[in-house]
This record gives sequence, structure tokens and C-alpha cells, in this order.
Amino acid sequence: MIGKLDRRIEVYTQTTATNTYGEKVDTDSLLVTIWAGIETAGGSEKIEGDKATSTRVIRFTIRRRTGLTEKMKIKYDGNWYQITAIEELDRMRYLQITGERKC
Repeated sequence: MIGKLDRRIEVYTQTTATNTYGEKVDTDSLLVTIWAGIETAGGSEKIEGDKATSTRVIRFTIRRRTGLTEKMKIKYDGNWYQITAIEELDRMRYLQITGERKC
């Protein structure tokens, strides 16, 4: 399994900062850059309002680590993926993270 973790991904968490005007602003902060295996898991298309949108789903497999949640995002190959699910694999040695990107 380790040999298949051949892509670099960045995991971001959302933090709240204060700008120069004293306003609260949500920003994405880099949490970690890690090696991952990538598997395309499909996608879908639908009409929202008058606009056609599509969703791409990818599964990222990484070595197990704590602290990841569905509130985080992954940046891979210049695209942002919202984490929708995190599952433990192989007796908790790995995590499989499902991410969605709207196109």
C-alpha cells in the first residue's frame, strides 16, 4: 500500500482571523502536506437554478493520522475538494478520505 501513496496533497483547515478593520474573516490555513493515493470515485451532474453543475468525487488514501474532520478541505493538482467522509482502513493503518469538487 505504501508504494501507491505517490501524490502530494495539502490539507487545509478553516480559521477565523481579524482584518485591519477589525472584521472577522474566515481563511483557509495549511494544516499538513502529505503523500496520498488517488482514486477517482465518479461524479454527477445536475441543474441548480438555471445552471448546470457537475461534481467530481475523488478518494484519497493516506497513512492514518488524527485530527482530520469533514470541515476541512484538500488541495490537489490545483483544485479544491471538500472532505465529505473519512473512513479507517486496514485495521486503522490508513484513512480513506472522500472529497468532492464542484465544477
